[in-house]
Amino acid sequence: PLGVSDGRIPDSSLTAYSVYNHEWDVYGAHRARLHQTSWPPGYRAENSPTKNKYKSWLKIDLGEEWVITGIATQGYGDSSVEEWVTMFELMYATEADFASTRAIGGKNRTFVGNSDSNTVKFNPIPLPAIASSVTLQPQAWHGNIGLRVELYGCKPG
Repeated sequence: PLGVSDGRIPDSSLTAYSVYNHEWDVYGAHRARLHQTSWPPGYRAENSPTKNKYKSWLKIDLGEEWVITGIATQGYGDSSVEEWVTMFELMYATEADFASTRAIGGKNRTFVGNSDSNTVKFNPIPLPAIASSVTLQPQAWHGNIGLRVELYGCKPG
């Protein structure tokens, strides 16, 4: 694990386009840590941004370059709310090419996400990529976008 779930990646390195009810301090990207159980248990986006699915994203700034080999996701941890991402794309940027965001593996690939609030879904990255930041773009979701994540990888070289 690269440190999302255990806090090695600081709150300030987790950002998102939107947040539920505009309550950044409560439901913001800093809550998107895998196995987050303290209240509130995860990140929640604004109410179903169906008009433009690309206006919803969660970005993780890794602080340095890593080889990204996998991602684990969970939905929002309150099972009575029933919110999770069912399909998503991953984009990445490197320190040298930060302005350009490309799909991992060189093409857009849709990953299968979760089917409930709490089960961990692991997706390997078929063509690992070197990245200093990773952006998850939900493509489909149940209820609303609710998310907890962890990235996996190793140092380049």
